[in-house]
Amino acid sequence: MASVYLVINVWIDFEGQIEAVLKISTLENHFIQYYNRIYRKLEQIFNDTIANIDETFGSNQDRVVQANRNLVEMVRNVILQSKHYTPVELNDHVDHLLEAIFIGVLQQPHNKFPNEYESCLLNTMKDSDILSEARDEMLFRFSRTIDTARIA
Repeated sequence: MASVYLVINVWIDFEGQIEAVLKISTLENHFIQYYNRIYRKLEQIFNDTIANIDETFGSNQDRVVQANRNLVEMVRNVILQSKHYTPVELNDHVDHLLEAIFIGVLQQPHNKFPNEYESCLLNTMKDSDILSEARDEMLFRFSRTIDTARIA
């Protein structure tokens, strides 16, 4: 009689565990489907944004437009492809982005700066406190985003 009771108890425990696993499996499946929908939507947003930039500006993209496109591409790579940038690569990205933004803003279409002047201007801006703070903040935020993507 005790062995029958033990078998029934074991079966009830086993049945409960199976139900628990099935519930978890169903929840996990729902989560995966939801995650995939979000992933596809994000991918669509990034791809549409890049396509819109290319369609609107064509091949005549100035530095600021190209910088924005590159920034969208970089964020897309980090979030969707978990692309890991080394600190050196990250530094380069931020430098190119800042160069494009600051020089692009100062540069008039009818009066292009010579390359030497651009370099001198960029070096001067790199020394400024405002640019240094902006650069540090960008590096911090990009690093945090990349670290978060690595964990996921």
